[in-house]
Amino acid sequence: MANSNDNNNEVVNETSWYKIYKDGRVERLYDTLGLEYVPPSLEDPATGVSSKDVTISRHVSARLYLPKKNITSSQKLPILVYYHGGALVLGSAFFNMYHNYLNVLVSESNAIAVSIEYRLAPEHDVQTIYEDSWTALQWVASHASEKFTSANEDPWLKNYGDFSRLSICGDSAGGNIVYHTVMRAGKEGGINTNVTINGSILVCPYLLVPLENIEQGLSYKNWTIISSPTEAGLHSPMINPLAEKAPSLSQLGCSRMLLCFAEKDEHLPKEIGVQFAEGVKKSGWKGDLEFIVVEDEDHCFQLVNPEMEKSRDLIKRFASFIQHKEHKCSNPDPRPELPRSTDNGRSQPRFCELRTDYMDVHNNKNHASAFPRKPNLEISQLRIEKHESVPPFSTSKGVGNARNGASFYSKLSGPPLTNDPNKPTTFYSILENARRGENHPRTEEK
Repeated sequence: MANSNDNNNEVVNETSWYKIYKDGRVERLYDTLGLEYVPPSLEDPATGVSSKDVTISRHVSARLYLPKKNITSSQKLPILVYYHGGALVLGSAFFNMYHNYLNVLVSESNAIAVSIEYRLAPEHDVQTIYEDSWTALQWVASHASEKFTSANEDPWLKNYGDFSRLSICGDSAGGNIVYHTVMRAGKEGGINTNVTINGSILVCPYLLVPLENIEQGLSYKNWTIISSPTEAGLHSPMINPLAEKAPSLSQLGCSRMLLCFAEKDEHLPKEIGVQFAEGVKKSGWKGDLEFIVVEDEDHCFQLVNPEMEKSRDLIKRFASFIQHKEHKCSNPDPRPELPRSTDNGRSQPRFCELRTDYMDVHNNKNHASAFPRKPNLEISQLRIEKHESVPPFSTSKGVGNARNGASFYSKLSGPPLTNDPNKPTTFYSILENARRGENHPRTEEK
């Protein structure tokens, strides 16, 4: 007869990313992904970027990044709020991968970045993740008010932030969060009475739509595991922005959007991006959309292989978007461009790609142009250009990490590590827990 320990160790759901046990434990297989927690740094040796961890609320914290160059109180810097990826189940703002990536992106864009640490599924429902993300964005925006004073007010945002150039960005699951955040901002008329979202960047966003002749793989399986029974299918507006019950994309609460997919992404195929971009166009949204597909690359390649040339080019593209500067490049295969069309005074979205050819996913025909020629779409082409190399990524050496690459466990239920609202999860609490042999708290009170 099986004992209780055997029953507790029974795996009830499993993917290549995590295991969920019968007793409610979640094992995140970070050791197979090469991820580890790293502390902030006073000055990154490669980029000169400074970083620090801040408390936003009991359950939400963040890592802030400040560039070294041109820092004066009179020169305001654009602000980037960043949401990490991980299928809504994995990831942390305090991981080495994101710490290194944000150092380079901040240095390249000369912007202040706020990388958000939000709670994860399946311990918390997906709506909780959206609420955490919105709470963090409201906290950032609150610094725009001269009357704002708070115990967790941050001087970097207060002194150097240009709130007229606030952008949000997310990769994979973070892209899903960005989508829902800009939809909420549109519905509510901005983040608050003083601040709106200028631009949004969705990189390989975790969005799913029905696709013909393309198998719904691990991303779909993961969604069925972490979502509620009523939201488990592709009919859910939480995962499918084109679902019947999804709000109109005309409500997107930003003026500019950059949508980026990778050609060989099996988790989130580029065809999802095509359908989403077409949906935005048809909705009547009055903003400016740019759609990029990077040839021969896989899911979020710029994080996995940050030093390759295409990653550096893409980071430069993101930086110019964050700075709200025009990104100009020569066309390697000159063709007459269609004039920028308008419809009742409304600019139509732009479709650009980091490639020279495109597969028409609707007709399975190769096109020489960057995007199938359709009415009211400007056709342009973005070439990968050689340029000064981005400072190399560096991983802090001589600094211990919280889990030393070990698998990561948490409990689906149970009390938080502390009831003190002034001591939420930060890098240092993770490190302290690890030294005591405890796990990263991802829990709420019963």
